[in-house]
Amino acid sequence: MTRLQHLLFTCVLLLTSSVVLAADHQVSIDFSQSENYVGAQEPFTRMKPDIYSLAYGVTFDRAISLNISYWAGEDEATYPDNDYVLEQESSGGSLSASWYLDAWSLNAVASRSKTENTLTSPSRPAQADQVQKFRELYISADYTWQLGHWDLRPELGMGFQKSESDTRLNIKTANLKQLDTESQEDKGKYVQLGLSLAIWLEQDADWLWQPGVRVIWIDPVSGDGSISQQRSVRMGRFKRKASNASEEDNESDASGYAELSLSLYVDQFSITGYYSHTIDAPPNTETIGLSAGVSF
Repeated sequence: MTRLQHLLFTCVLLLTSSVVLAADHQVSIDFSQSENYVGAQEPFTRMKPDIYSLAYGVTFDRAISLNISYWAGEDEATYPDNDYVLEQESSGGSLSASWYLDAWSLNAVASRSKTENTLTSPSRPAQADQVQKFRELYISADYTWQLGHWDLRPELGMGFQKSESDTRLNIKTANLKQLDTESQEDKGKYVQLGLSLAIWLEQDADWLWQPGVRVIWIDPVSGDGSISQQRSVRMGRFKRKASNASEEDNESDASGYAELSLSLYVDQFSITGYYSHTIDAPPNTETIGLSAGVSF
């Protein structure tokens, strides 16, 4: 590398560093418990993993923001009657960008997640594994009306999804070793409608409370045989529906969720508690969580 290239590289590095240092930064941590159900037929097994997440965001000139997040969780269920143990491990992450123009916001989120369910028994030689991988691109636009202390925000978006599922049955005995595998891949897209309402309550000069409610409705548009995943509450978590539904049945697969939240802002610190419940998505699930963040 020549001296001129070194100089140009140094100038670009200094310029980038100064831009980043001049931006607003946000770091947050989140803990939640989110229900999901495992099984090919009823009765399903109810899982409620503890999920931890970490997110970092940067906002430039209050016009453009970039965010990155990572989450992971696990849970375990036992079957005393037949001596089986079901373990679930999941993880995922997302990259998002938003552009703010007056009261408008244009958003794009790319996310990936992986969930592994393992069924074992200390008294049996068989082990069953199911690995689900999920990718999604979600694009949306929203508008915020400020009505005194109230914020009203409608949202319209579209999501594009792809899921892969691998199921393995591994049997090992003294005279037999058998491995059966089954793979499935699905693609689909959906339209999402949302409406949020929040109010700002001032405790004193430094304390601000914000209770809010949000309702989301998700309607599948198309799928490759079926839409096997539907976007749910937070962090790319999803519910699973029957995989043998036809594309024509997608109209009846619309569902949604409602969320209640309460946020407290003190100087540059914030803390938010939230509870959500699915709507018309049997078996219905719920999520409860708490997040804390700091801006600098």
